[in-house]
Amino acid sequence: GEKSKSFYVVVGITSIINSSFSLLFIAIVGLTVSGEPLPIFPGHEFKMYFISMVFAITTNKLFENYLIKITNKVIYDKEIQLLRSINATSLESYQKLGHEKIINALIALPQIGQFPRLFVQILNASIICLCGIGYLAAASTLIGLFTFLFISIAILIYAINNKYTMIEVRRFRFVASGN
Repeated sequence: GEKSKSFYVVVGITSIINSSFSLLFIAIVGLTVSGEPLPIFPGHEFKMYFISMVFAITTNKLFENYLIKITNKVIYDKEIQLLRSINATSLESYQKLGHEKIINALIALPQIGQFPRLFVQILNASIICLCGIGYLAAASTLIGLFTFLFISIAILIYAINNKYTMIEVRRFRFVASGN
């Protein structure tokens, strides 16, 4: 609903701010290493480096604290919702559902609650990667292209590996359940 729309707007804005400070820090380091002066405030590289580093670390920490609060609230709300539904269920329905399914649902809730944190981490990493690749491509098209291909291949390998890992986990659960 309205609450989830505002959540995604806040997450998007804070993610962009957080990524921007990190990218500013990376750009200052890149310019300093290459010996080029900063386009703004030339001659004040150390001050800009220090300020951007402090802002990058501070916004990252504030953002992380915000995500921890949201994650804990999501987990708590879902646990309360599940426990209220169990409380409202008749004994016969509870027995029909099975104790193991309820325990598994309670165990799975923290994993579900991690979605906001994972969403933001993926968004931040994507923004930083795309801007970094853009920066590399501006410096050298070949290096930018090579980096893009390397990252794409790494993501593909990770996705394939994750798929096979999930198949093995499901197979293990199936065997462990005695089926």
